[in-house]
Amino acid sequence: MSAPAGYVFDASIQCLWDDLAEFPAWEVDRAFNTLLQFLCDDVGAQNVSWLLISHTRDEFQTKGTDLVVNASGYLHPPTDQRGCSAQQKAEANKLERVIARCVSFPKNWSAVRLADIHEAEWFGSAEFREHYLDCGLIDAIWCACPVWPHADVYLGIYRTGGLIPFSIRERDRCGYALRQLRWLYRRLMLSHCATANGSMMTHTERQVLNHLLAGDSEKIIAANLNQSPHTTHDHVKSIYRKFHIRNRAGLLSTWLSGSPVAHGSHHPRR
Repeated sequence: MSAPAGYVFDASIQCLWDDLAEFPAWEVDRAFNTLLQFLCDDVGAQNVSWLLISHTRDEFQTKGTDLVVNASGYLHPPTDQRGCSAQQKAEANKLERVIARCVSFPKNWSAVRLADIHEAEWFGSAEFREHYLDCGLIDAIWCACPVWPHADVYLGIYRTGGLIPFSIRERDRCGYALRQLRWLYRRLMLSHCATANGSMMTHTERQVLNHLLAGDSEKIIAANLNQSPHTTHDHVKSIYRKFHIRNRAGLLSTWLSGSPVAHGSHHPRR
């Protein structure tokens, strides 16, 4: 893949891709956090939020599309509850605008700054003050990363007040870094069972899932998680049921294919 026009190449992004590829399947959270931390360090951001989105329409429409936020989080979770709530409102408020922007991009990949989706007057509005300035934020880059035809990962990359807004080069650099990592987003989605028709994993089920992917026996899993063997077995059965599989071989097949069995064969949106 070629870099964006005007892009000053360096090897750090390719080194990131190589490093992420070395993470085993059961360390998807650590790999994903490594990616988020790289984005912060690389463009001078202070935090990143993420959302796993599923939708029920074959084609995105700005209005009327049935969207579900299956899972969300932060690289650095806000310690102030008010700040957390305000940032979540900001994410919800931006999501529709980001989706509207995405549909005009080839293959539906997108990286946009606030300045790309708002007129200059908006930055003096009460909305900008409530959702950004009052949270200590001065700018954001929103990145849309398609995973399957009905599922996407959205990232909000934040810069705090007292600094200058993101540049076009920084926006393009984030988009370039994220563009080659669909395999990682698929693993993240699968680890949450975050598909349009899937049942979400509980925190404990995700722990059990990682042990299964690491090849641990149910006896070892029970010991490591301080569970009874019966409880662990119930979690294993629940995981298999959510993936519509019967055994560990089916689980590994799902991970190798990067596609949930229940949804058949998935191909990236073109």
